[in-house]
Amino acid sequence: MSLLEEHIDTIEIAAKTASWMCFIAIFALVFTGQMGAPLTIAVVIIGVSRVTVSRIKDASMTRDLR
Repeated sequence: MSLLEEHIDTIEIAAKTASWMCFIAIFALVFTGQMGAPLTIAVVIIGVSRVTVSRIKDASMTRDLR
């Protein structure tokens, strides 16, 4: 079992947490009028974390089918 497979649940939790934290940060940035690099970074982190979670789910589904 690889290191990635050992810690897949932890990675999924971290990705979901990062997504929600950035979602909250986006609201804070928008309400304070901070439209710049921090907002862009938060949006990118949400995108990457969503892709990570979807790939983990796809990998677990294909692993369950085997």
